[in-house]
Amino acid sequence: MKMEKQRRNSKPVLLYNMMTEETRFFPSMKLAAKSIGVPLSWIYQQVQCHTATLHDGWTVIDLDE
Repeated sequence: MKMEKQRRNSKPVLLYNMMTEETRFFPSMKLAAKSIGVPLSWIYQQVQCHTATLHDGWTVIDLDE
């Protein structure tokens, strides 16, 4: 279980801000969450559900698709 959580947190993601058209790559979900000030669970939920819920203009692009 702990190994799965560590692997999940270290999954790379791409964030896109629809308001500023800025794109940012992060080597881990944990860094992405910290960078834009959201809970890690928000990033994880976006990747798992393949949703485009925005937080201050940010949306998550899953790199595994």
